[in-house]
Amino acid sequence: MPRQAPCLRRLALPLEIPVTTFVTVATCYACTHIATALRRASHTDLSLTRDTSSPRARAPAAAGIRPVAGDITDPDTYRHHVEDADTVVHTVLDMNYPVGTDTKLFAKLRAAQDRTGRTRHLIYTTGVSSYGRTGISLLDEEPPGQSRQPAAPSPQPSPISPATADSLSPTPPSRSTTAA
Repeated sequence: MPRQAPCLRRLALPLEIPVTTFVTVATCYACTHIATALRRASHTDLSLTRDTSSPRARAPAAAGIRPVAGDITDPDTYRHHVEDADTVVHTVLDMNYPVGTDTKLFAKLRAAQDRTGRTRHLIYTTGVSSYGRTGISLLDEEPPGQSRQPAAPSPQPSPISPATADSLSPTPPSRSTTAA
């Protein structure tokens, strides 16, 4: 029976996350908090890391998150973890080939579903925030609207010609990869 993470209950989100969760990386600041919250909710958490003995991998392991060796750029190193998971939480961006690496992960999810007939949930996250021009030389984890830092002015929309707008018409996807 899927359990709902406590942090999600507090937010009153109607999202239930199945029990076995594979986090693509849990060694960075935000990713560690995501994986730890899932672990506190009694989920079996696995976290991809290049070196399971590194100090950065040991910190999540101390919270009960099992580090598993692999490389996000090489799907064959983590394929079996995707196949065993109910939910994949994708928390990392490959700065060298972001679209290609994500596409490979999505292909592994689709292949696992095709092989087993079981749909996995995908939670896709990003750790990048864009505040625009704030006049602050260094931003930290405190968002400008909720801290001692001033909020950035709202960006002005760019005018788009009708021809450009027509070329941006959405194309429905051929097959959905996410079930979350």
